[in-house]
Amino acid sequence: MPRRLARLLLAVAVAMTLPFPGRAADPASEPNASNDAQGIQFFETKVRPLLVKHCYECHGEDAQESDLRLDTHDGIMRGGRSGMAVVAGKPTQSLLLTAVGYQDANLRMPPETKLAAAEVADLRRWIEIGAPHPDADTSRPAVKPREVDFERGRAFWAFQPPVRPAIPQVKQADWPTSPIDYFVLSKLEENGLRPAPPADRLTLIRRATFDLLG
Repeated sequence: MPRRLARLLLAVAVAMTLPFPGRAADPASEPNASNDAQGIQFFETKVRPLLVKHCYECHGEDAQESDLRLDTHDGIMRGGRSGMAVVAGKPTQSLLLTAVGYQDANLRMPPETKLAAAEVADLRRWIEIGAPHPDADTSRPAVKPREVDFERGRAFWAFQPPVRPAIPQVKQADWPTSPIDYFVLSKLEENGLRPAPPADRLTLIRRATFDLLG
C-alpha cells in the first residue's frame, strides 16, 4: 500500500508540472512596458501596420484631422481636439480605442469600415502594456495632455446660428429682383462692372442643357 501511494503522489507531482490549456501564460512571455524589446516588437508587428493602413491618411505627416497625429510618438501621446488618444495602461480612457471600437456614435474611426476584432484587440493589448513605442524617451516627462477649450470651441463659426445680414445699398436699384441680387450687384458696382442683360429663352435652355448633360 505505501508503494502504491508513493507512485500516486509521484504521478500527481509530474502532472502538475505539465502545461494546461487553461493555464495563464508565463508573464515573462507576455509583452509589457518593462520589457522594451518585446513591447516594441509587438508595436512594430501588430500596431504600426494597422495605423499605417487605417489611420495615417487622415492623421499622418500630410494631414492631421482634428489636430490628431498618429505617425509619431509625441503625436499619439498628445492627442487631438477631443482629448487624449492614448493613455498608457488605461484602455478605457483612451479615445483611440473608443473610436475604433465604435463605442461612441459620434466618434467612429475609420468612419467607413470598422476594424477587425483582432485589430481592435491588438490596440487594446498595446495600450494595456503601456503603449511602448521605439521613439518613446523614458528619460523625459510625458507630453502634457492637450486641454480642450469648450468655450472657445462654441465660438467657432460653424456653431453660430445663421443671421440675416443687412441688404447693401446699390446704385441701380431697379435691377435686383430678390435680396440676393442686391449682394451680387453690390460687388459688381464695387468693381466697376455692370450686370449682363437678361438672357432669352433659347440661351437659358442651352445653358440648362450644358448643366444637365455637359
